[in-house]
Amino acid sequence: MTHSDDKYTSLLKKLHVYRQKSKRSTLYHGTVKWCTTILTVLFLSLTSETLFHFSVSIRTALVICVILIITITGVVWILFPLFNLYFRRNEPDDVNIAIRVGRNYKDIEDRLANALQLFYKKRNNTEQYSEQLIDTSLNAIADRVRDEDFSRLVSYRKTLKLIRLSAVFAMLFLIFFSIFYRPYNSAAEHLFNFLTDYSIKPTIDINVYPGSVEVVKGDDVTISAKIKGGGLDAHIALRKEGSEFYVENEMSAAGADSFLYTISDIRDSTYYYIHRDETASPEHLISVVSLPMVRTLRVTIQPPEYCGLPHQILDENIGDVIALKGSTIKINATANKPLQRAELLLSKDKTIPLRISGRAISGIFNVSQNSSYTFSLIDKSGRENARPMEYRITALPDREPIVSIPLPGKDVDIGEDMTLPMIIEGEDDFGFSRARLGFQLIREGDPSHRPEMHDTELKFIDRGDLLRIEYLWDLSELNLIPEDIVVYHAEIFDNDIVSGPKSAKSLTYRVRFPSMYEIYQEVAETQEQTFETLETVYSETKQLKERIDQLVQQMKKDPELDWGEKKEIEEALQTQKQLQEEMQKASQDLDEIIDRMEQNDLVSLETLEKYIELQRLFAEIASPEMQEAMQNLQKALSDVDPELLKEAIEKFDLSQEDF
Repeated sequence: MTHSDDKYTSLLKKLHVYRQKSKRSTLYHGTVKWCTTILTVLFLSLTSETLFHFSVSIRTALVICVILIITITGVVWILFPLFNLYFRRNEPDDVNIAIRVGRNYKDIEDRLANALQLFYKKRNNTEQYSEQLIDTSLNAIADRVRDEDFSRLVSYRKTLKLIRLSAVFAMLFLIFFSIFYRPYNSAAEHLFNFLTDYSIKPTIDINVYPGSVEVVKGDDVTISAKIKGGGLDAHIALRKEGSEFYVENEMSAAGADSFLYTISDIRDSTYYYIHRDETASPEHLISVVSLPMVRTLRVTIQPPEYCGLPHQILDENIGDVIALKGSTIKINATANKPLQRAELLLSKDKTIPLRISGRAISGIFNVSQNSSYTFSLIDKSGRENARPMEYRITALPDREPIVSIPLPGKDVDIGEDMTLPMIIEGEDDFGFSRARLGFQLIREGDPSHRPEMHDTELKFIDRGDLLRIEYLWDLSELNLIPEDIVVYHAEIFDNDIVSGPKSAKSLTYRVRFPSMYEIYQEVAETQEQTFETLETVYSETKQLKERIDQLVQQMKKDPELDWGEKKEIEEALQTQKQLQEEMQKASQDLDEIIDRMEQNDLVSLETLEKYIELQRLFAEIASPEMQEAMQNLQKALSDVDPELLKEAIEKFDLSQEDF
């Protein structure tokens, strides 16, 4: 290969670099023009749709034109240059490229193209050109452009200028679009769905209250709407959370352009929207939440230990407490949801914190008085229970004990043995802790004596709610003298350790140490009263006997008795019964006289025998025969049998005669 061939090859390489760079420049420039064209077409299309709201047919034609413009320009400005760049690498040919390059040099112009053409023809040389001249021409032009970089002749200035203009246009487009976003966005939607009819319809404005809201389960929710434009009615569509189906309901008119709808006792979260004609509000959500509440409740009552009562577990969900004062109440409950805080609110503004474990709550309080309690619950979201149920607390008191002294049960005189047999009885609901005998010595014959209260502890066996103490009180330790008086009473204490033992005192009695004169005088008075009773009984019995005799004589003549005669017999029976009771009392008084005289050694053997004989006489007077005669007569009066009545009254008359 000659030196001229090397220069020829070098020139071709430099021209090829220029050719490729020139094609890339054309491709870049076309790409920028295509992008600018797209922005321009889109801007003009959106603006036209925004201003004129084209019909479906015009909008369809517009979209087709936009697509054609973008497609054709893309083919011409991008696809053709790409094809030339990669598939027509040697076009235009070297001579044409040399002409383009030569135009950029005044001293070259067509010389480069001519030198290439001549050197190419040198190979065939049909025209018989001088090869030396051809080589000289080529070498000269090759030397001239040896230091020239043809690729520098390709300029990107037009492309860069176009890029700057396109960027400014794009920026303005974005600013314009952001300012008029809603109409341009709507226009874009219309162009994208160019087959959809977007003809302008009458404007309907729907304002909904409360919109999306959170409510408590079981509340009533009122939804209101203010609607302007369109028809005269309004509908609400409801869909429960988790469901796919809406339920349509007509709203109630509530004034000009106002409508209401109420969801009563709402239980589930619900989606809703309001619509008129084809215009609908956005969809809103009513979120239903449950307030904390007690699901299950179990109350255990533990009475005070001293009362001996077993603990009591109330039925489930029974919260009213009736318990002995001082009882411990254990609360175990389950809430409907996990809790953040739980308290018991007692009346009198007392608060008791409860332990929380998830949904389980528990606590303890003591019964001290009649009261009530409610639960205060706060869930993890800070919601508090509303309208909690109030439970009553009834504090049963430990009743005060009762005590009595049935023996002797009255004021008595003490005998020479200086002992007083006593029976003390008590009653309490839960037992006793202490018993004592309180007494006071009064010396009536000594004005200077000042009575002091003393007491003696009494031993007993606690058998629950009843107490019985048999006690022989030895008064000899008091050194009594005649006319001394001991005033005494019994006092018992229950075992209430909650409020403190309560006490009760019996009636106060007196035991007196009488003088001999007083004993004689009392015996004489009792004896006198006894004889007076006997005389009265004798006199009344005599009168009764006369009345019975008359009735007997009358019945012999006429066995039939009229109402007055029967009434007279009944009165006679009643009188006889009273006389017998008086005789029994006289006999008891006589027994007491004998006992008193024996205790104080005031009666001789002869006197004692006379009193005993008188007692025997009393017993004979109130004989069984008399009792039987009275019963038979009463029965005969009831049977109204004349013969039986006659027989019964005759027997009664005989018994009366004996009496």
